[in-house]
Amino acid sequence: MSDTDFSIPDLAVVPREIARAGQPELSPEHVRLAVAYGAAGIPVHWRVELDEGPTVHAYAFDGDSCGRADLIA
Repeated sequence: MSDTDFSIPDLAVVPREIARAGQPELSPEHVRLAVAYGAAGIPVHWRVELDEGPTVHAYAFDGDSCGRADLIA
């Protein structure tokens, strides 16, 4: 992405004071988590389960379907 590009996530987690400030744009340093769905053209997504260790589950979109993806460490 260039300095003039931006993306709009489906969900963003930010500190309470930032959310209450009502700013229309967020700086990257304020975003704790951003979620975008495959319909937006994101080919791979992760699901993080904190109660499982934590454990990361990776999924890849292939057209209209979604399946498990391999994580490479």
